[in-house]
Amino acid sequence: MGNEFFDAYKKLRKDVIAFHDAFIKKFKKTNCKKGCSDCCEEISVVPLEFHYLKNEIEGSDIRIEKGLGRCPFLKDNLCQIYELRPLMCITQGLPLIMPDEETGVKEISICDKNLSLFDNCRDKLIAFEYDRMLILLLTYNIAYCNSLEISLEKIPVSSLI
Repeated sequence: MGNEFFDAYKKLRKDVIAFHDAFIKKFKKTNCKKGCSDCCEEISVVPLEFHYLKNEIEGSDIRIEKGLGRCPFLKDNLCQIYELRPLMCITQGLPLIMPDEETGVKEISICDKNLSLFDNCRDKLIAFEYDRMLILLLTYNIAYCNSLEISLEKIPVSSLI
């Protein structure tokens, strides 16, 4: 069980990566690149994403370091699961359209390291609809969890291995 849900997750993932790649191609600049691990901390993911990742890395020789507050998949400031990294990680550093927590008004949020890079081209800036991605992910996750009769509770990525 899970194939149809994993397929939906993979399509969502493909769309997020396509936006990421289009953004990098268009602006050709970002301070979030290989070796930058400033935002890489221990996160939890929804069960659908957790089980997808678990299936993909099962049997690998990846070693993790738990309990440091940093992402357990970091090794020498590089992500050991970069090609499989969670959706949250893919969107890091990108300009994200997100609702303000207090007012609900949508605004663009961007990593402080990248903010100054876009001062001269804010009118051309493209931003990713983060809440749309979350709605799709949570919808797929609810259906996945209901089909398996498991909890909707997020799971720490350090539990992957």
